Amino acid sequence: MTLFIDTPPILILLYVSRIVIHLFDMLTEEEAIEWERLKKEEEASRLGSSFVKKNLYRMYPSAVRHYISLFPNNHLNIEDLNNEDKLSNLVDNYLQVISDSSATERKVLNWIRDTQSYFIVASMLKRYYSFGHHDTFL
Repeated sequence: MTLFIDTPPILILLYVSRIVIHLFDMLTEEEAIEWERLKKEEEASRLGSSFVKKNLYRMYPSAVRHYISLFPNNHLNIEDLNNEDKLSNLVDNYLQVISDSSATERKVLNWIRDTQSYFIVASMLKRYYSFGHHDTFL
């Protein structure tokens, strides 16, 4: 069985991106309230007729970061890589899935979609590509 062995990361990303499903075209009331609160906190002070803002983007709820992006249903949230406890558990489960001798690419891709383990795609991007301060999309 060859599961993505010696496959360039970009080809894996293109293939996996077909199974990624996000539904971030609307915000819940709680997410909208939190976003409004953070936007008010961003207004640090005035400089003449302009506002000086501090950037609290990383504190926005995940759904808000998707919602305000150019392509909300294809936004790859790199911040998801900071939740190490959750990722550690998912990595253990992922290892079990790919270690199964009956595993197929479809089974692995379905597992990524079903468990929302998009960190696999994000980790490849973070390791092999530098996007600077720009958003990343699948």
